[in-house]
Amino acid sequence: MIRLLQAALMASAALPVLAAASFAQETGEAAAPRGVDRITVTAQRREADSQDVPIALTAIGAEELDRQAVEEITDLRFTAPNVNIQKNTGVANAAQVYIRGVGQDESSLFAEVGVGIYLDGVYLGKQNGTTIDLVDLDRIEVLRGPQGTYYGRNTNGGAIRFISRRPELSGTRTVLDVAVGTLDRLDVRASWSSAIVEGESGFKIDIFSRNQGSDFDLLNTPAATAGPFTYQPQSEVNNVERFGGRASFLWEPSARDMSIYIVGDWTIDNSGAFIPTPIQRQAGGVITEPFGRRAGNMSIAPFHEYRGGGISAEVSVGTGLGDITSITAYRTFSQDLTADLDGPGIVDLYQELDQWQFTQEVQLVGGNEQVDYVLGAYYFRENVEQLANNRFNQIFSFLIGQPFGLNDDVQDTTSWALFGESTFHLNDQWSFTLGGRYTSDEKTAERRLLNPNTLAPIWDVDPSFDDTNFSWRAVAQYRPSENLMVYGSYSTGYKAGGLAGTRPITQNVAFNIYEPEELASWEAGLRSDLFDNTLRFNATYFYATYDALQLSVLEPATFQFGVINADAIVHGLELEGVWAPTDRFQLSGNLGTTNFEYDEGSTVNPAVGVPFDTLEGKQFPDLSARLNAVVFQPTQLGEFAFGGSATHSSAFARNVGNNPAIFSDEVTTFDLFAQLTSSDGRWRLKLEGKNITDEDIFLAGNAPGAAVGSFGSRYYTYGSIWSASLRLEF
Repeated sequence: MIRLLQAALMASAALPVLAAASFAQETGEAAAPRGVDRITVTAQRREADSQDVPIALTAIGAEELDRQAVEEITDLRFTAPNVNIQKNTGVANAAQVYIRGVGQDESSLFAEVGVGIYLDGVYLGKQNGTTIDLVDLDRIEVLRGPQGTYYGRNTNGGAIRFISRRPELSGTRTVLDVAVGTLDRLDVRASWSSAIVEGESGFKIDIFSRNQGSDFDLLNTPAATAGPFTYQPQSEVNNVERFGGRASFLWEPSARDMSIYIVGDWTIDNSGAFIPTPIQRQAGGVITEPFGRRAGNMSIAPFHEYRGGGISAEVSVGTGLGDITSITAYRTFSQDLTADLDGPGIVDLYQELDQWQFTQEVQLVGGNEQVDYVLGAYYFRENVEQLANNRFNQIFSFLIGQPFGLNDDVQDTTSWALFGESTFHLNDQWSFTLGGRYTSDEKTAERRLLNPNTLAPIWDVDPSFDDTNFSWRAVAQYRPSENLMVYGSYSTGYKAGGLAGTRPITQNVAFNIYEPEELASWEAGLRSDLFDNTLRFNATYFYATYDALQLSVLEPATFQFGVINADAIVHGLELEGVWAPTDRFQLSGNLGTTNFEYDEGSTVNPAVGVPFDTLEGKQFPDLSARLNAVVFQPTQLGEFAFGGSATHSSAFARNVGNNPAIFSDEVTTFDLFAQLTSSDGRWRLKLEGKNITDEDIFLAGNAPGAAVGSFGSRYYTYGSIWSASLRLEF
């Protein structure tokens, strides 16, 4: 496997390396070093060079995002070590995010994410709607490991921060980006920004439209459903049809030490339902794809529709104690979908989900030469309502001990936190950091089973859950030279517990809860910029213990999806590097390893009836890597750049039970691009290919039953995609 990885990565770099040597021979010039880009981040609530932050942090700037064709959150897969991101099963615009083996693949109203997603400083409370289209971003910050002090609940795996480019305060700026490609791709992105009062205020509008056809062949036409879920089948499945926009206003008065930043956004997503390739168990345990790859029959009419967005206001005022910042936000979405999880089988879901959330955060950031400090308070209020119909509930109602009905659930969550952290600078070399966060969570719910004909309650209960947690972090940081930093840290994290969101819900389990997930992590890191800033090398080792790790499972005995808890240990190594020896060539990449073990001895996993310690962790490879190579060549028209990427992941399990029918194979994929940018930067023409060898990348699935003829499913991403784009900026 290692030899395959080495061969793949060397192959991806070979062409650009040979081309760079050829250019040097042709020109006879000794190219000057390009240097490694420095990126300013706000991961610790204050501006700092990313190399100075004692956190496992990957910062990706706008230019590199464009070069690696990162257009939505799922494109960040393995662009940072040990970061795996993919679409959720059945849900066209929900992202499953796993960092260091920890995340969440369940998108129901009761599920809590394992990695926090932040859009311009605002936490997104649910997976739904997290397939964010990246329009005119300034940067992305990927923070690995528990981020309990600054980002609080539900960041055991880490946090991903999307930071948009703010309005111009001087002059105007217009950007238009149009892309066409295979599978009828047509994407349009546009931004316009202008100063209102020169040097003090500005306004910005971003709009986008994404359209991509399907590579899935739906072989039948399921009838429209009836009752409260009357959805006409969509004309396409597994396609992309999404558009939206955002508007922002920035005021930074010259006469005062303050700023006001207001942002509003809205997205309409009519993408077809994300449906799987059916698989079937044959005699002798053989698993086949009876309809072929990326094709199949569906039991129910595929449907997906999403509407969502929000508004936020960030107000910052300078005082003698430091900068006081308030971030107030309201977000909401509505999503209707059907999810056929096993093709012509019986595992089908109809769901209507409505959510709103209100968040308020206040920070005080200050300091001097001896100490830097952050104090803050956070408030989160969320209301989610979900109406669901499970067809296997209808078929096997006698097994779960209740008549067939619709599950109607409402949950209110109130969470608040106080946090603080101080960094003490003993001298130019040594610094020590100590911080903590106290969190309180309270959840109340109304859970009902409704008669499908009259919508009258068959039963109605009101369970609740509350919990508190204190997470903390301690860091020792040593800088032996200006370009070298090492650190060691101990940190804890917390992921909220809650009500067991089983589907279908029965009255006897309506009060069941899953425990909060707590984590303790030791981390050692090296950050270095070497050889006159032409080589960057970062390394991190982590060792984490999980108490009550939350796992989504299907329990065969009850035909119910739910959450169980298990203890686990995960440790690994993360390497990142950028080498830019001349202004004609750049090589960058990362490698991540994870060793995941359940710390449960002989405790039996109720979902599959085998001991935990015989199972591997799900949804994450032991080894993943990415290598990017770019060659730059000046021409009379401007700068020509071409290169590519190779991404590799080892084989790994896709469910808690490690069922071999839905095990992801080892896979290596390749991307290529070539672009020409004008000398004045006003235009750029780009050609690119993703997954050019047309690998079948298996994302997730549902295992078939033990009986011969039973169905399951496998979800695949797109095969090879080719496109051309034109960008204008003036």
